[in-house]
Amino acid sequence: MSITWDEHGVPTITAVDDLEACYGFGFCQAVAHATTILELYGIARGSAAALWGDAFVESDIQHARFGLTEHIDIWWAAQEDSTRSRLQAFCDGFNAACIEDPARGGERREALPAGPAMPSPMCSPSSSASRDSGTRNLPSRRPGARTAGWRVQCLGRPC
Repeated sequence: MSITWDEHGVPTITAVDDLEACYGFGFCQAVAHATTILELYGIARGSAAALWGDAFVESDIQHARFGLTEHIDIWWAAQEDSTRSRLQAFCDGFNAACIEDPARGGERREALPAGPAMPSPMCSPSSSASRDSGTRNLPSRRPGARTAGWRVQCLGRPC
């Protein structure tokens, strides 16, 4: 898999299959938006106030009021295996990018590891490090200040 960034900060991901494309997409999302995404993970988990203070109490109360924590495992189990695999590949790529650059994610790194459900060994940074990074060309710096869009190319079949 390879990732190239154009002068506008738009990544092009070239991958042999959809799992590599999802891994690359997660990697690119972390490079471009790690802090924002990690904040959203904290909010989605209902733990943002515990991580970052009183400004997030209301969102955590809403999370509890809707009973989201009780449904996470049910919703995760209801996904097709292929969907879980793609989501896992995305979070592996995201976590790998955050491991590569300890500044990535800034003041929201407490929400790591990113994962499709609550943090667990399944989505730990060590699982993302286990992917064969020797075959990847993953530039960690993107030119341009804003990401206008994403391009994903899978070799051999559509993503």
